[in-house]
This record gives sequence, structure tokens and C-alpha cells, in this order.
Amino acid sequence: MSRALLIEDCVELREFLAELLVGEGFGVTVAADWGAALAALDSRLDIILMSRSVAGSGPEAFMAEVRRRDLASLVVLMASVIDEDELRRLGIRNALPKPMPVARLRRILSVCVQQGPKALALACAAPEAQHAADK
Repeated sequence: MSRALLIEDCVELREFLAELLVGEGFGVTVAADWGAALAALDSRLDIILMSRSVAGSGPEAFMAEVRRRDLASLVVLMASVIDEDELRRLGIRNALPKPMPVARLRRILSVCVQQGPKALALACAAPEAQHAADK
């Protein structure tokens, strides 16, 4: 079974995304803050969905730990505004805007389940290209 870590502080969105992930065949660990997210890091994770809106300076420390552990997990940042400079600084190549295009998330999850997280580098285009595909 594919494994996902969902980092989201909004209860309603966290519950919705967790249900969607389970429906797509993922075992899901949820975290509402960066401390819980760090504690949940695991080498068996296939995908990490992280919300930029989670309070604190956590994304930087969290991504540093992902790199330190050399995890092969795909990391997807979810944010209202996609900042390309922030993505580069954090070392994240994939982003989903909020409100979220569920069809695109399902495509990402499908590739992850079928081919593994490394295949997603091919399936996930730059955010601006994906915006056009979602319209």
C-alpha cells in the first residue's frame, strides 16, 4: 500500500484530503503542525502533501530534515499563492494551488500508486503548465 503524509492545519480540508487519499489507495498519516509532521517522517512515505498555511517556520526545517534523511518521497506544497522562489528555496518541484484542483491531485496520486514517487517527476509539470491543464 502506498503511504502519504498530509500536513494541513484546517480540520475540514485535512479530513477531506485524508478521505480522498484513502479512496485513492493510500495509507494516510495526518499532521496538524510541523512538530507532528517531523515526528511522522518515515522512509516508506510515497508522497508528502504539505500546506503552506500551517503556522510557524516549519517548512524550512521540515524540508531540511527530508533532505537530511534523503527520502525519495514526492513533496507537494499546497498554497493559495504559488511562489516559485519559495519552491526553489525549499527544494520542492511540485505545487497545488488552493482552492485545489482535485482532478490534478487525483492524477498525481494515480501515478504515485501505479509507478511510484520517482515517476511523478515526469507526471508533474511546472505549476504554471498545470494551471493551464486544469482549466
